[in-house]
Amino acid sequence: MPNPNLNYLPNSNDKLAHLLGFAFLLLPAALLYRHALYWILPCAIAFGGVIEIIQPYVNRNGEWGDFWADAIGAILGVGVGLLLRYVFRKRFAVE
Repeated sequence: MPNPNLNYLPNSNDKLAHLLGFAFLLLPAALLYRHALYWILPCAIAFGGVIEIIQPYVNRNGEWGDFWADAIGAILGVGVGLLLRYVFRKRFAVE
């Protein structure tokens, strides 16, 4: 079982931590490697699923909610990264 004394965020919300973790994992990929997202995004979502599948074998609990938070965070990170890429390119474009 997870150790309840390990609060890595104040008043930690587990799903928020999963969402932010995967968002920040994918954000640089969206900023720097836009053309590779067609395989990076599905691999990141699969990685989140594999983490949840493996957890029961290491005395943890896998949860669908954690998987969905990972997937939504990955998609959100890609979306924000692509938006920032677009804004930076428009803002700093050389004419």
